[in-house]
Amino acid sequence: KIFDKIKEKNFIGIEFITEPPGAEVYLNGSYKGKTPVKIPYIYADSYELLFVKKGYEIYSEQITFFSGEDKKISAELRKTKKEGIIKIETEPSGADIFLNDIYKGQSPVVVGGLLPGKYRIKMEKDKYKSVEKVYYIKEDEITSINESLEKIRDFFVYSELIPGLGQIVKKHYIHGTIFLSVFTGYAFYFYKNFRSPPVYNENKVELSKRFGKYYIGEKLVSEEEYKAEINRRKKEKEEYDRFHDKKLKAKVLGVALYAINIADMVFLLMWDSYKEKREKISLRPEISKDFKGLKFRINF
Repeated sequence: KIFDKIKEKNFIGIEFITEPPGAEVYLNGSYKGKTPVKIPYIYADSYELLFVKKGYEIYSEQITFFSGEDKKISAELRKTKKEGIIKIETEPSGADIFLNDIYKGQSPVVVGGLLPGKYRIKMEKDKYKSVEKVYYIKEDEITSINESLEKIRDFFVYSELIPGLGQIVKKHYIHGTIFLSVFTGYAFYFYKNFRSPPVYNENKVELSKRFGKYYIGEKLVSEEEYKAEINRRKKEKEEYDRFHDKKLKAKVLGVALYAINIADMVFLLMWDSYKEKREKISLRPEISKDFKGLKFRINF
């Protein structure tokens, strides 16, 4: 009962009828079916209503629906004057649409009254790659465009932070093979040489010499045992320090190799971006002239 009351207060049923029938119905660019069509629940609000049918002019009306009784909306469509219609949808929606550099609104959008010929369509949306294509509009035809926009991803993804793998993902196989081999060899070297550190515990047992006698802790030992213990401790400390010094240098080498890998990855991404832009450049001239208006232009 609560939902019924909400629907009674906020929604309305609308029936759309055109003469001739079979026109596509759009409310704020959203397709609702072909006439005659009845939509049981439409939220009471203002909408841009479009009826679109091949061979007929686009019927456009800004209409406001108020809650209350169901309504019927009818329209008589007029034949086109040999003009075409273009219907543009994008995924996701909300892209800015430019027709020959003239802004036409956000997708989904329907543009009518177009003379037959080529039109340059540009679709732009924040955080997505722009799309620009040329379409031929035919007279008495509806040209439908449905374009999936590619999201501009972050400069790096996780795979590109893994040495060698990023280069392979970007199809730079030689770079990837070199870095993958280098880091595989480095990992093997590091594991083999630094897996087991030498045993070294700071000896807490005190060495002392008292009244001409030698002691290790409280144990009385000979002079030879005393000196041997000193040499053993010294050698053990040197081995321990030498191991960790070598390990530190190996870590610095690893960081340097990784930094080189990242620098290589950045270079490859910038190079790919440069090549992509360069491939879009066309040196084929398009000459437009208008001697009456004294205009002459060459576009590349």
